[in-house]
Amino acid sequence: MKATENKYLKVQASVVLTPTIEETICLLDPWYEKHDLKAFVTSGVRTYDEQLRIIKERAVACGLALEHPDLAHADLNVPIMFDGKLVPMWQLIWSECLVRGVMVNPPTPTACLFPYKKPDGSKRAAGNVVPTSPHQKERAFDIGGGQSLDSVVLVVSEAFASKSLPTLAGYLKEPAQNCCHVDVRVL
Repeated sequence: MKATENKYLKVQASVVLTPTIEETICLLDPWYEKHDLKAFVTSGVRTYDEQLRIIKERAVACGLALEHPDLAHADLNVPIMFDGKLVPMWQLIWSECLVRGVMVNPPTPTACLFPYKKPDGSKRAAGNVVPTSPHQKERAFDIGGGQSLDSVVLVVSEAFASKSLPTLAGYLKEPAQNCCHVDVRVL
C-alpha cells in the first residue's frame, strides 16, 4: 500500500510517514471515497524542533508576542529565569499557551509552570507533567481539508466504530488546529 496512490485522503508532500501511519492512511482512503470527501494528511512524524516551531506558531497566534516581543525570532531553547530556577524559554511560552486554552504537547515530557484547564473543563495543577506529542513518538497524524472539519471527523469516527482498521487507535477533533488528530497502534 502506498498513500501516494490514494484518491481521497491525500498526503501533503512535506508529511513524514511511518509504515504504520501510511497503512492507516491507506485503510482510511476507501472511507473517504464512500463519503465522496477529499481531505489531506497535514502532519505526521514530528521532530523536537518541529514541535518547538508549532509551539511558537500557536503562541504568536494566541497573542503571546505582545507579552514577549522577541518571540517570533527567539531561540526557544535559551534558558530563562522563572521562580528562581532556569527553564528553557519554550517551557514558559508553552505553559502560557496552555493557560490560554491553546493545547499543544511539549517536545519532551514537561511540567506546566501554571495551573490550566483542558478543553473539557478539567483542571490541571501547576507542575502537571504533559507527555511528548504522539507525533514525535511516530504514533499520530493529522487530517485537514474536506468540506468541513465535522465531515473529516465523521469519516474517521465511522471507521473507528467499525473496528475494521487494526492500526486505528483513536482520534480527536482539534477545532483550534482545524484538523482531526488520529492515533495509530503498531501491531
